[in-house]
Amino acid sequence: SFNKVTLTGKVAEITHRKDVNKNGDKYVAGEIKIETGKDNIIPVSFYQNELTKDKNPNRVYEGLITAIDEFKTIAKDGRDAADVITVTSGQLEENSFYGRDDKLVRKYRISSPFFNRKTGAAPANDFVVDGVVINTNEEIKNDVPSGRLFVDLLVVGYGNRGNVLRLVVEDEKGVNYIKSSISAGDEVKFAGQVLHSETNEEIKEEAAFGAPIVRIVTRTEQKLLITSATAARESTASQEEIDTILADREGKLKVDKEKQAQKAKKEEAKPASTRGNFSL
Repeated sequence: SFNKVTLTGKVAEITHRKDVNKNGDKYVAGEIKIETGKDNIIPVSFYQNELTKDKNPNRVYEGLITAIDEFKTIAKDGRDAADVITVTSGQLEENSFYGRDDKLVRKYRISSPFFNRKTGAAPANDFVVDGVVINTNEEIKNDVPSGRLFVDLLVVGYGNRGNVLRLVVEDEKGVNYIKSSISAGDEVKFAGQVLHSETNEEIKEEAAFGAPIVRIVTRTEQKLLITSATAARESTASQEEIDTILADREGKLKVDKEKQAQKAKKEEAKPASTRGNFSL
């Protein structure tokens, strides 16, 4: 499936870690947050081994280390000094999971190994993705349609991995077109904007004495906002192939859910005084 994200903006923050994987290979992983507009800071994940499969130096790894060491960020260097960078080969990946209430929490992430300085470039937060429509659903709020329409799109990635991305259209003409002209099973290319906002909410807990105890909760809203689409066409994949990919995806989600449940049980089994403790 065609899958491309283009981002341009100031480097907001960089986080990373260097470690050794289960195969004994040294690697670097982390994310670079790019500010593409007011209240739109988009994290882009990266991962590269230090050496290639034939044990030669990995030039992509070296490029990431240079970016980590040299890029100036808003967080460390201030907005005026922060570098403007571009990502032209980003890819959307599903990052959904089952919550404690057994409901699927739909998330996505963007990954790319390439980040380049581009001083003076105009901000961009665009995506173009091609896939098979699984279903469309009107958003309902307080038992009333909100006017927005969700499109769940199957995008096949590396290793035949099935990603079901939830896109949204808010424009009335776009909503009406999709409802009348696009159906489950159709193959469609969508273009739009990547929107990612974070808001901090102050939660006050009444104390038995003294001032209330205050904690800050960060809430993240992700949105893949559709701005245009091609006409629907017949899928190049058979229904059997689609069903197999979806079944494999569902199986992996359930395995991840079980792993999280087992992890939670182990944490609960620890003495209360040691829960949450960790060492470097």
